[in-house]
Amino acid sequence: MPVRFLSDAQREQLSGFPAELEPESLDRFFTLSGPDLAEVRRRHGDENRLGWSLQLCGLRMLGVLPRRRDHRSAAGSTVRGPSAGG
Repeated sequence: MPVRFLSDAQREQLSGFPAELEPESLDRFFTLSGPDLAEVRRRHGDENRLGWSLQLCGLRMLGVLPRRRDHRSAAGSTVRGPSAGG
């Protein structure tokens, strides 16, 4: 039998990107390193590279990938740092 161990507030916090992110958080979580970019470049097509980059950054920030695609914020959809395409 499943057991709930997270409160509703904790579940909401882990379910997607926050409505706003501070600039330091954007830089910390959404700047791609050299090895990150090398991995991104292995993907085929601009859409795949962008999607893979956002998943990598989202995983880094949240510790998990959001399940709901409709739970996005303007801050979470901003790509920072070098271009993912090359």
